[in-house]
Amino acid sequence: MKTIFSIFGFVIIAITAFVIFIVWTENAQYKRNADIVDYEPGTSLDSKVLVVYFSRSNNTELMAMEIAKHYDANLIRLYADKYRIGFFGWLNALSDAQKKHAAITPEKIDLSPYETIFIGLKKGAGGIIF
Repeated sequence: MKTIFSIFGFVIIAITAFVIFIVWTENAQYKRNADIVDYEPGTSLDSKVLVVYFSRSNNTELMAMEIAKHYDANLIRLYADKYRIGFFGWLNALSDAQKKHAAITPEKIDLSPYETIFIGLKKGAGGIIF
């Protein structure tokens, strides 16, 4: 019985440490990346290239901005208010990932003026997909 409680305690501590590490890492990335972001693209009616992205910790945002700079593209960020940086945002994102549904804004984007569209999102815990 003592062994079971020891294992259970260790698992709880390990899970707690993992969650704290994830939330701390996201906060650190968000703060670091906020200092790097320096691109304010205009919305050009002439541009035939669009970059659409979602970014919680600004990692995908940095990549989206580089692509937008390179192609002189219009840039649209998707927002999900429930997924703010921090523990509850992470928990909400994790929960909605299981449902495969998220409430985002803007809900609709007119893609008809564009010939090329880049969509940026984070794949799992790994890299960024464009």
